[in-house]
Amino acid sequence: AFIAAVPVLYLLGQMVLLSLAFVREHHVWHQNLTVTVETPSGENTGSAVVEVRAAFGQQPLSGNEVKYAYQGEATVVEVAPGKYLFALLGGSEERFYYAARDRFKGKERGEWLYDIPKQTEPVELIGKGVPLLVTFADITDPTTVTRVDPDDLDASFGCDAYNGAALPWRAAGQSFRHRAQ
Repeated sequence: AFIAAVPVLYLLGQMVLLSLAFVREHHVWHQNLTVTVETPSGENTGSAVVEVRAAFGQQPLSGNEVKYAYQGEATVVEVAPGKYLFALLGGSEERFYYAARDRFKGKERGEWLYDIPKQTEPVELIGKGVPLLVTFADITDPTTVTRVDPDDLDASFGCDAYNGAALPWRAAGQSFRHRAQ
């Protein structure tokens, strides 16, 4: 059995070496996602850091130019007592680039991948740059997850009434809003 495994291990090793030959550059950066929610009682903020890794070069068998990986935790903001907003990690790999494209005009992907770790000025995330937002009806039960419309936090957090009482800020035209950067 050991003799039969040697050719398989050899072939696997050769495939790894071959795939590394196509990757020209490795880029790693950390990006902070801060979510600020304007509530009737003031701004509530949460932030989390995500590590993004990019291998630039032809990726064998995939046809992609860049292979991304990211690691971190969701950003969490307590919007109201016991009610939390979560900004998920999906899309983290190119979120900064799409939010700050003007900083990279005229640059090829390999050039802006090299420049991203040098960026220190925050950017506001709008439109498709806003991460997927979710909440939980019961924070202890993952099956109660629901998607949150970033343009209508009131709908997700039941802010028209709290504990059966009408909220005075709604009559004044105020509502919950978010800002991500």
